[in-house]
Amino acid sequence: RHWIDNLLRRLGVRRGRREVFASQRHTAGGESVVLVCGPPGAGKTTLAHELAEAEGLEVYDLDDDRWGGSEHRFRAALRRVGRDPRARAVVIRSGATRSARAKAAQFVRATEVRVLAVPLATCIERIRQRGRPHP
Repeated sequence: RHWIDNLLRRLGVRRGRREVFASQRHTAGGESVVLVCGPPGAGKTTLAHELAEAEGLEVYDLDDDRWGGSEHRFRAALRRVGRDPRARAVVIRSGATRSARAKAAQFVRATEVRVLAVPLATCIERIRQRGRPHP
């Protein structure tokens, strides 16, 4: 997955790191659940869709229209991902703290956690480009 590092550089990620949590599932057969975390504007959605396309994963993003803005419906879908021993998904969450990321990783039984760190000015500019005046 060296291409991921190249993509992270293109996104301006100064630190794209993996975190490991005790709750992570061990891959025995083709399952793959990647949890992508970072602040708004960090490039989470871009990375998630690149991973999905390259590795045949389904993207789970609360901002997706299929959840109708419902955190409850989104969490129910994530619960199903966590229970599926053959899940192949990439999940986008903000994960502002290590404990929040650990909780999210446990909930979806992530096989990998990626944390994106991008300069604040870059995040703010990307949010404004989306037409949102206040990050």
